[in-house]
Amino acid sequence: MKKLVLFYLIFISISISVNAQQPHLERYKEGGKYGFIDQNGEIAIPVQYEHTDFFLNGYAIVREGDKWGFINTKGELAIPYLYQLVGQFHEGVFSVKKEGKWGFINEEGGVVIPFIYDDVSHFSEGLVSVKAKGKWGVINKGGKLVVPLEYDYVSHFKEQRAYVQKGEKYGFVDNKGKLIISIKYSDARNFSEQVAVVEQDGKYGFINKQGKLVIPIQYDEVDNFDNGISVVKKEDKYALINKKNEIILPFEFENMFFDNQNKNVVQVKKQGKKGLVNINKDIIIPIEYDDLFIITPTNVFVEKGDKKGILNTLGEIIIPVEYDFIGSFIRGFAIIRKDYKYGVINKEGKIIIPVEYDFAGNLFDGVFEVKKQRKTFYLNKEGKCVKNCP
Repeated sequence: MKKLVLFYLIFISISISVNAQQPHLERYKEGGKYGFIDQNGEIAIPVQYEHTDFFLNGYAIVREGDKWGFINTKGELAIPYLYQLVGQFHEGVFSVKKEGKWGFINEEGGVVIPFIYDDVSHFSEGLVSVKAKGKWGVINKGGKLVVPLEYDYVSHFKEQRAYVQKGEKYGFVDNKGKLIISIKYSDARNFSEQVAVVEQDGKYGFINKQGKLVIPIQYDEVDNFDNGISVVKKEDKYALINKKNEIILPFEFENMFFDNQNKNVVQVKKQGKKGLVNINKDIIIPIEYDDLFIITPTNVFVEKGDKKGILNTLGEIIIPVEYDFIGSFIRGFAIIRKDYKYGVINKEGKIIIPVEYDFAGNLFDGVFEVKKQRKTFYLNKEGKCVKNCP
């Protein structure tokens, strides 16, 4: 498992703000520059930036020339263009690079950790892993060294534990800096629900926070536990287990995974076909589709042959499996096509613009552009014409 050593690589494209109180803004591009629109497709921050990424915790990185800064959700420059590189905003501080070294600043731009490190991760549980002179350690928000700079890598903290690397082996330290699980594993992951994945000789199992093996190292692949359940792989087949290592769904699937939008169901693949099963072993959507993915907590896109449709997580038909094309949902809406005619549906599967147009574009600035008989006009989200009406 590769380690994400360079945490400062500019934001992974995260499309959802983890702070529910912040407005949900999406990036858009026009004329080679970037701006943001809100969830209704209306312009929230006009196009003006050479580069930006999605908002995280209320801030987005922006670039001017070769320098980086941050804007807030009002489009105000919260941190000026001063830095060579910038990282994520976590626990009240930004990681930033200046004159070849990393440090941390607060929301007012004041330096809280000096620019003395070669690499850094992000603050988690009041601690952050840092690299200096080729070795990693951990400091607190006062800059005090908690874990000595002696490791080849130190992860971020989760559940008061971080995994550490020396050479090709891994162990764990606690948030006081004590090595509590010896460095003996070929690989390791952060703790989740009081257990952590460890690897030896190409096989995976789970240990508890005291280092005791609670699930034997016997699986070819494992996921972190989520709500007491993990997907595991053995001899090319996938299954579900609980924390007692009891099998919830048997080893008979070619693939299996949970979707973040609905943790009560699991997507499965068997004999090349996909379906949806719950943890009570009930088949909700028959394992007969060529493609399938969850688009909302209750609705599922399915494809059979060259036809597409939408079902709910009870297996009931929302949009019949008869459309030639269903586009990605953008700001809650998707373009659909049948027999070379276009329309628009919302995430509940309701057709808001009938499938009768020669062209339909995605929602932008509150309206859809549509064409019919070589004429272009604009419809709102209720499907009513608001501009260039016939």
